[in-house]
Amino acid sequence: MSTICLIFGRRAGTSSLSKALFEKGYPFRGPLDTRPMLTNKDGHYESYECRAINGGMLRHFRTNDKYPGLVPFLIHQGVEQWLADEEAPQAYVVKEPRLCLTWPTWYRTCKASNHKLVAIWCRRPREGQIRSLMTSKGYEYERDDAEYCVTMYEHSISLASQMIPTLQLWIEPETPRQWIRSLFREGRAARWLRKHGIEPNQGEYHARSQEDEEGGSQEAEEGGSQEAEEGGPSGGKEGRGEEALGAGGRPDVIIRP
Repeated sequence: MSTICLIFGRRAGTSSLSKALFEKGYPFRGPLDTRPMLTNKDGHYESYECRAINGGMLRHFRTNDKYPGLVPFLIHQGVEQWLADEEAPQAYVVKEPRLCLTWPTWYRTCKASNHKLVAIWCRRPREGQIRSLMTSKGYEYERDDAEYCVTMYEHSISLASQMIPTLQLWIEPETPRQWIRSLFREGRAARWLRKHGIEPNQGEYHARSQEDEEGGSQEAEEGGSQEAEEGGPSGGKEGRGEEALGAGGRPDVIIRP
């Protein structure tokens, strides 16, 4: 049984936390996209393959980042195949922002495949999230759209935290308690990972994923970043998407009793 930590949150410091944990040697499921992007100059530290799976899933259910909707609790063949990779470590972190919408399918598929899920929820006060979606390059949502997005994200992850052991970490704290806890965000995340058997410096896999992203990240840095945000790496989206999903780029969704 593998232990997988999902990083939840939108416009709430997920990339900076992932970067810090990755640099400390915690194993992230690669290959990772660490390219500078229009929406984050320090990189997102996201899994290319998880991004392709989630993008296909949202397209299948006719929803997206700007008009988000929660996907059903299904067993997904693409996720099953991804989880079954024999070269993956026994415990690792996955960061991809649309997990906050696709987690029900990941939850049921992981449970059926005997994988343990835990999560870290990067949180930010509501107004800060709305403001970020309205003003950040690559987003620039209308306020009405941003408000509904944040509402959906918060309700979705709140439900996830009732079913998956979840650590909450805040940025831009509003209360003294949140402020104190925000000072130790990276340390608390690292302790949470170790508590669940995800240890740093797991050698070969970590080094190989780093090598993969260095070798495969020369496509576009800021040019094409919106395409990478919405579907996959520029120039490689369709290839990875077809491999991770089913024929024709649509997810093979299998419902089992």
